[in-house]
Amino acid sequence: MRTALKHTSYGRRVHVIACKRVRLKQIGIKTSFGNSWRDFVAGGNQYSLVRDSAWHKVRIPFSAFDDLDLQAVKQSFMLVADPPAAPMEVAIDKVRYQSR
Repeated sequence: MRTALKHTSYGRRVHVIACKRVRLKQIGIKTSFGNSWRDFVAGGNQYSLVRDSAWHKVRIPFSAFDDLDLQAVKQSFMLVADPPAAPMEVAIDKVRYQSR
């Protein structure tokens, strides 16, 4: 699996540019106080996620994550997806944290 991750200074939003050909279920951030997850419902397009095998920009405000303490981050980016029926490559590009 090839994963390209890029993050800059912490701010107010998590930006993920696309999740191509994967049934993404959740994106999360882990802190010293636990995990905080955002769900992606099948058939929905939460945070502009469209499941059409094309690249899309997904923007999630930090306020969407419960009790998020950015000074206690242990894992800055986590995802949960359905297991594929056959081997596949998951590509995630340009994960960043932005203040605006």
